[in-house]
Parts: sequence; C-alpha cells; structure tokens
Amino acid sequence: MYKVMVAFHVLTTVFLIGPMAVLPMMALRSLRTGDGPGLLRSARSTMIVAIGSLLVVVFGFAVQGMSPWDPKPTLGTSWILWSLIAYLVALAICLVAVVPALRSVGERLMDGATAAVRPNDYRRIAIAAGLMSVLLVLVVVLMVVKP
Repeated sequence: MYKVMVAFHVLTTVFLIGPMAVLPMMALRSLRTGDGPGLLRSARSTMIVAIGSLLVVVFGFAVQGMSPWDPKPTLGTSWILWSLIAYLVALAICLVAVVPALRSVGERLMDGATAAVRPNDYRRIAIAAGLMSVLLVLVVVLMVVKP
C-alpha cells in the first residue's frame, strides 16, 4: 500500500502542481493579446488545480504515515516542515494574488473598458506567478534531496 500512496503522491504532483505553476505563466499570453475570456478560463483553471493540489498534501501525509523508514519522518522533520510551509505560501499566493488578478483583468477586458489592461497588471501577475513557481520548485528540491 505504501508504494501505491507514493504513486498517487507523485501523480497528483505532476498533474496538479505542474499546471498550478504553468497555467498563470500561459495566461500572460492572453493578457498580452487582450483575450478576456482566455484570462477568465485561466483564472478558473488555476483555481481548480490549486485547490485540487491539496490532494498532494493528503497523499504526502499518507506516505509519511506508512513510511517503512526507521525512524519514520514526522512533521517536525526539517525537509517536510519547510516543504509544507513553502507549498502553503505558494498556494496562498496563487489563491490570494494570482487568481484574483487574472480574474480582475479578464473581467475588465470583457467589459470593454478603455485601457482595461493597466501598465502594472502584467508585472503584478508575472511576479506573483514567478514567486509561486519558485516556491513550488523549492518543494520539489526538498522532497528529492531530503536534507
């Protein structure tokens, strides 16, 4: 059962965390072209995979609980604690900064308002999405290296 949980943990990481990191970067193209519906789709998709990414944590705790290692890693194990903190900060950035910014710009573009895209919209989304991606890379490094 341990190997099944590891497989679920890795698969959910690939299919949920990967898109969580990539979708906002791809949405920047919609922002550059002024595609309001595309931004709204990206915001919705990003939110869905971000919330779904909580499954990675659930499977991760299952792997930790079933671990055959001696001693078993705990939440107090440094690499687990730091990766969990980095993931939660990345998730917060995604849900509090990236998704609302994508939705806001998409709605403004849909309204057809003049100058719907403000000069700092692109920069704000790119910085938040980039920071989120760096934190997710940190999580992967911590999970692989296990310092």
